Amino acid sequence: MTNKHKWLFTAISLVLVFVGLLAIVTETHTGSSKYTGIWTMVGDDAIWFGKTCLLLAVLPLIVWLPKSWVGYGVAAWWLGLMAWLFLPFVLR
Repeated sequence: MTNKHKWLFTAISLVLVFVGLLAIVTETHTGSSKYTGIWTMVGDDAIWFGKTCLLLAVLPLIVWLPKSWVGYGVAAWWLGLMAWLFLPFVLR
């Protein structure tokens, strides 16, 4: 993998970070939907979506790991994602 590809994955990761932060920040500063006729997430759903985007943003950065660590990095990321998605339902 060339450095151009690595920087492309990093750019994708940055877009996901910005989307996640935008979802969190706009929800914590406004309590209602401003746009009528457009489906928007409000409340805890918007915060959950933002945090999930931040977790997904970590995956493209795995290309920067040494080749011998990539498998461990993907496995750790996958376990973190599954815990984030399903642990709240298990703990209810």
